[in-house]
Amino acid sequence: MAAALAAVESGDASAIVVAKLDRLSRSLVDFAFVMARAQVGHWNLVALDLGIDLSTAAGSWAGSNTERAHRIVSYEPYFVWPGG
Repeated sequence: MAAALAAVESGDASAIVVAKLDRLSRSLVDFAFVMARAQVGHWNLVALDLGIDLSTAAGSWAGSNTERAHRIVSYEPYFVWPGG
């Protein structure tokens, strides 16, 4: 995985493609981190089993929702409950 990340971040590759999402990441937090790196680095991330492709509108939407889930799972402040 480290080699694949290095290749896309250096520009030697333009995407990481995995057949199954569990080959990329074992946790939602790790997946959200990789997806955020892809979005910031302007490289594509594709998971064939779930149909995730950041180069499409649907993939971009999935990425934005994964980022929200990452905030919740990692306990980062995302929203404040009224009165609390």
